[in-house]
Amino acid sequence: MDFLSTWWPAWLAAGAVGAAIPVIIHMIHQTRAPEVPFPTLRFLKSAAERTARRRKIENLFLMILRMLLFALLAFALSRPFLSQDFSLLGQKPASAAVLVLDNSYSMNVRGEGGTRFTQVKQEARAVLESPFKPTEAAVLLTNPGGKPQPKRLATDRAALFRRIDDAHVSTGKADLVAAVRHAYTLLDKARAADKRLWVLTDRQALSWQGIGDLTAPATHPDIPVAIIRATEPSLANVAITRAEVVSRDRTAGMPVRIDVTVRNTGETPNEERNVLLFVDDFGQARAKQVVHLSAAGTPGATQTVSMTHVFEQAGPHQIRVALEGQDALALDDARRIALTIADRVPVLAVKQQQADVPFHDANFYLLRALDPLGADADFPWAIAPKELLAEALPTVNLATYATVFLNNVTGLNEQDVRSLANYVSSGGTLAVFCGPNVKAEAYNRLFIENVPDQGGLLPARLGERAGDAVLRTTVEKVTQVQAGSPYLQDLVHSAEIYQDVLVYAYFKTKGAGTEAVLARLSGGDPFLLHKPFGQGHVLLCTTSATTDWTTLPVRNLFLPLLMRIVQLAHGADDAQHNLLAGRPFQVNLYPKVKQQAIVEVTGPLGPQGETATEQPQTQADPARGLNQLTFPKTWNLGYYTYRVATGQAPEGVFATNPDPQESDLAEVTDEMLQGDVKARECHVAANLDALIARFEESAHRELWQYFLMLCLVLAVTEPLIANWMRPEHRRDRAHATPTKREAA
Repeated sequence: MDFLSTWWPAWLAAGAVGAAIPVIIHMIHQTRAPEVPFPTLRFLKSAAERTARRRKIENLFLMILRMLLFALLAFALSRPFLSQDFSLLGQKPASAAVLVLDNSYSMNVRGEGGTRFTQVKQEARAVLESPFKPTEAAVLLTNPGGKPQPKRLATDRAALFRRIDDAHVSTGKADLVAAVRHAYTLLDKARAADKRLWVLTDRQALSWQGIGDLTAPATHPDIPVAIIRATEPSLANVAITRAEVVSRDRTAGMPVRIDVTVRNTGETPNEERNVLLFVDDFGQARAKQVVHLSAAGTPGATQTVSMTHVFEQAGPHQIRVALEGQDALALDDARRIALTIADRVPVLAVKQQQADVPFHDANFYLLRALDPLGADADFPWAIAPKELLAEALPTVNLATYATVFLNNVTGLNEQDVRSLANYVSSGGTLAVFCGPNVKAEAYNRLFIENVPDQGGLLPARLGERAGDAVLRTTVEKVTQVQAGSPYLQDLVHSAEIYQDVLVYAYFKTKGAGTEAVLARLSGGDPFLLHKPFGQGHVLLCTTSATTDWTTLPVRNLFLPLLMRIVQLAHGADDAQHNLLAGRPFQVNLYPKVKQQAIVEVTGPLGPQGETATEQPQTQADPARGLNQLTFPKTWNLGYYTYRVATGQAPEGVFATNPDPQESDLAEVTDEMLQGDVKARECHVAANLDALIARFEESAHRELWQYFLMLCLVLAVTEPLIANWMRPEHRRDRAHATPTKREAA
């Protein structure tokens, strides 16, 4: 038994003094027996002896009662308690505990005493050696990294210490909700009466999101919750939260733009840092940008800079953007990008015939827009166009081209159109420009009526020809565009870009849906239409690609529009090659690899020197055009390479990065933590020593309430007993003595 009050010696001394007061009063004040005249004295002597003996017993009882009242009052004010491990046999009862260790990468913040996670591991070991050390326990990680969490509590203390020592910081954000929920599940299985939950983390607000929705703490009021949070009063940290390739054209010889977002998450104002760009060989930076940042939470704390690089060789490349210098959290000072640079994009331009005058040729402007430098340039353009007459169309393999342009072509047969439909259905892009050689009836029959799938190959039926290309008596302008379409996005941000396009002759269309029309003329007729067909796309321009019918080829919209058509047809799937650590990597190797195959995946070194090298097998489904490679073990940060084990193409690279949300080091207060947990007993402190004092205040059965209630009972019963024992009261019951008034 112990006492909570720090003044308990004084209270006990006061109780001793108070208990002596009734003794002193009883010794000083002795009640005298009343004198009663009685004729026979011999009977009086025996009665007086019996009364004296009874009086001594009664007075002694009252004195003890009053002494006990003062003693119990002083004892209650000293606040006595019994420890919860009190046992009559002297044996400590069994106890159970679950330790939840936050190993998200914000725990890698470094202060004067080392990283936060180093402090947390030290505190976890101290808990297992503290006065509250459990007889059975479990250690849970908020980011297990593919390793299974314990399914039951263990009594092997050496195994618990090994699990703490082997734990390391992960690359993602903490899943505290799942870890705490699992902790209560383990504690429910324990038979021990004394159960505790220890959460060792920081006060990062991101980690505690959703913890308030847990009902387990409220439904387990007998389980105290202790939160040890490692933190620093202030820190300096700048993070790269995003890095992405924004250039749609990712081909050799073309400049590639990379946007890098830098954020100050610390409290240091006027941070000046250099952003460095590394490509493949990380020994020397290829570019450098300076950023000036204000303190976290203020305007200017986040900035985005753009950096460019020209890749001379096609194939997979590794890009790394990094901050120069050091700060509290090193993991967010760099981000990685895996990028595949394509060789020159092959494009086929089909025309009806060769023109006598070059600039009257159907492909004259088209070829110069697709390849402005020419094939003989020292630095070839990203697109490699090939010209072809319509009569030679059956002799080429359309699958080798990203886009096929039909410019003022007539005379196609059903076999040619069927080949074009198969090409588009397999993922190709067909762009059709009209002209004087185009016959509406023939196009509707060949491209729509003879292609029953999806209502035909063209986005709409061609109608009558409008306008006069010779006299140019009527002029239409492009006045309406779908700026949100991928083909026009970021190209028509200003109306002048498309409104200066003049159209003198064009074909009207029939049956075009509103969503199919990308641009309209001033009269309301469609100018540019789009239709998905199978896995590919078809675009229809109702005018020509020459200056005979329109000024489009010599306006600012023409070149970027053709480039966008080719870029979207060529595709850029590098987004799926850059993922957060821990997310599974998936890539479809079809049609380059059509059958099931073994793929060798080699990953970077992990924190304990381990690698993620494996040989997974693809899941092939040729009927659906799939041959899926899935690799789930992406917890290590860095670059992963993969290649088919048989040596056939393709080879590729993908990169993993930490979750950028973890760079947000904003914290919550201790009061908010206690409110979110919603446990009946929840303590938050910076270390175990501070928690021990708080647990000692609550880890006992207090007895002062019972002693105080006993004092109140004695205070009420003592006057009643004393009054009942008064001599006058007893004489009235023995034989009545007349009062003075009655005697008179």
